[in-house]
Amino acid sequence: MTHNLKLLKMTRLAAVAGLTMLIPWLGEATEPNCSSLGGSYMFRASGFAPAPGAPSPLPIKLLGIMMFDPSGTVSGSQTVNANGFIFRTGFQGTYSLTSDCRGALTVKFPDGTTATVDIAVSAWGETIFALGVDNNGPGASLSFVFSKVR
Repeated sequence: MTHNLKLLKMTRLAAVAGLTMLIPWLGEATEPNCSSLGGSYMFRASGFAPAPGAPSPLPIKLLGIMMFDPSGTVSGSQTVNANGFIFRTGFQGTYSLTSDCRGALTVKFPDGTTATVDIAVSAWGETIFALGVDNNGPGASLSFVFSKVR
């Protein structure tokens, strides 16, 4: 019986010690880390974009992957469906973040054109939401959702 009591006390002590070691880590988990992003993100986007010769913006959908480097650079590739016309392209660019988890992302395509979106990052960078901010005229809009690849 004494042996079982000692074993029970040691088990409880170990559990309390383990929880005590977790407390600092739990405190850190409440603070978002938005100083930089790193790793690969899948993304999808939809909206309306201007097209040469079209009287108004046409439907567009995108699907791709983007690699974020903690130094503030990005690279990636995407498949685009622009009103039924499908094409694929790569891109490179830069991003910046503020302490409130918002920022901007600008990419440059092989033909020299650029696109800029404002971004909002969820705590710990699991999800990024983005909205196109290029001034492409009335009716043009594009929204993105990025998900971290594990």
